[in-house]
Amino acid sequence: MKFAIWSLLIICNIFFFTSCSDNKNGNENLDVLTFEQVQIGKTIEDCDTSKDCTSIYFYYPVFNNDLNNPVIDTINNFIMSRLLFDDAELDGTANLDTIINNFIEDYKMQVSDYPEYNIPWYSKTEASAEFQNKDYLTLKISNESYTGGAHPNSFINYFVISKTTGKDISLKELFKPGFTKELNNIAAKEFRKVRGITSNNSLSEEGFWFENNQNIFNNNFGLTEKGIVFYYNPYDVAPYSMGPTLVEIPYSIINELLNL
Repeated sequence: MKFAIWSLLIICNIFFFTSCSDNKNGNENLDVLTFEQVQIGKTIEDCDTSKDCTSIYFYYPVFNNDLNNPVIDTINNFIMSRLLFDDAELDGTANLDTIINNFIEDYKMQVSDYPEYNIPWYSKTEASAEFQNKDYLTLKISNESYTGGAHPNSFINYFVISKTTGKDISLKELFKPGFTKELNNIAAKEFRKVRGITSNNSLSEEGFWFENNQNIFNNNFGLTEKGIVFYYNPYDVAPYSMGPTLVEIPYSIINELLNL
C-alpha cells in the first residue's frame, strides 16, 4: 500500500505596521509579529474518500524573522517543541515527519495484527496566535485525536510568550506578589458562573475535583483582548463526560492584581 505526504504553505496576506524598540537585552520588541501559517500531514492512500480515512495533520504559524531576531527564533522553536509534545521517547531527534510517519505505521500495524479492524484513526494539531500586544503573545495549541478506544481525545493549551525574551511566562510573572488568594476567589466566582453552580453547593458536590474550593485557577492560561482565560481540559478537574471549561476573567476585575 502506498502512502502520500504533502505539505501546503498558506501565506497570510495581512500587512501590519511593525514598530521596534530597544530593551535591556538588546533585542527588538515588535509590536505586531507577522507569520506564515503552515500545514503538513499525511492521509492514508487507497482509502474510500466517501468515508473517513486515517490521517494526521499539523497546522502552525512560523513567525517572520527577516532581521534574524533571536527572540523570534526562540518563539518558533518553542512552538515546534510543543507540536512535538517534548516526547522523551523520541530522544530529541524527532521532527514532525517522524511523528506523522510513526502514526501511519502504527495504524498499519494495528490493521495487520487485526485484519477485521476498519476504524480509521485521526490526529489534528493546530497552533494559533490568538492575541498579541506590544509586550505579549498568546499562543493556543489544540489537538483532537482518535487512536481506538471508547471516545476521541482532545486538549487545548495556552501559552503567554514574552516578546522581550521569546519564552513563556508564569502567573507569578504576570501578577503582583501575593495575588493567589484574591485570584482564587475571583476564579472560583467566575468558574461557578460559567458552570451554573450556586454558592450553596460546593464544586466537589457538583463533580469537580477541587479540594475545599482551593486552587481554582490553573497554569493553562492566556491573555485575550478582553481579559485572561483559564482553560480546563477533560480530566483536569472533572470526568471526561463533564467536558472542558473555559473561564474568562475581564481585565476590569483583575487590573489591580496584574503586573502589566
